[in-house]
Amino acid sequence: MKSRRGVALMLALWLIVILSAIGARVATSARSSISIAGNLRARTSGKYAAESGIVTGAESVRARLIAITDRGERAAFLNSLQSTSEGDRILGDARFAVAYVDLSSRLDINAASRAQLARLFSFFTGPAEAARAADAIRMRVGSDGDLPPRADIAYPVLPPARPLRSLEELRTIADVSESLAISAAPYLTVDGDGKINRAAASDTVLAVAAGSLVDEPSRILIISRGWLPGQALTHEIQAVYAIDGSNVVLVRWQERDL
Repeated sequence: MKSRRGVALMLALWLIVILSAIGARVATSARSSISIAGNLRARTSGKYAAESGIVTGAESVRARLIAITDRGERAAFLNSLQSTSEGDRILGDARFAVAYVDLSSRLDINAASRAQLARLFSFFTGPAEAARAADAIRMRVGSDGDLPPRADIAYPVLPPARPLRSLEELRTIADVSESLAISAAPYLTVDGDGKINRAAASDTVLAVAAGSLVDEPSRILIISRGWLPGQALTHEIQAVYAIDGSNVVLVRWQERDL
């Protein structure tokens, strides 16, 4: 009888150990599922909040352009967007914030000529490296923007064959050093239309502008970030809009999680 009671006790203890292990695993799995569900909710809420920020920002600009009839007031409004950022706004449980960037205040790297790029790069490095970098970029982009001038023929303006999609791609071009790419990035864009806004461009950009100066932005970038308070995940959307009269037309849309 004592022997049987000892065996029963051992079995009971082992059963308790096994049930405890199973319970711990179930609890861990439950916590993991809750964490995954929380991250999914934060990601979804942040995404929709960021989208709302883009729509709100674009509609705000469109409504103001429709309301403005004076040309000078219109230019003043568009030129003020560069320094405009809207504070946190609430959307249900989530929040979003919106900022604007005047892309016309930067040199469009896909439309710029070799001479323009070499001149810009010469502000940050020697003339030889600047010329090599400019040649490498024009070879990479592959457009015919540097055809020799001819008085007897008009060349069509051809779009770049292989446009850069982001400034990060500069680092993949062999003759463009990382230090040069970092230094020149604040003065460049891949989403411009070749026009330079003289009212907002820096002296560095104005020094290389050629025959494309305007008095207000023709393209703007709206950056919207959405998040769920208490969650680390933030969703960012960058939307490029062309200014077409009193309308704003979507050109490019890019999303990422931060």
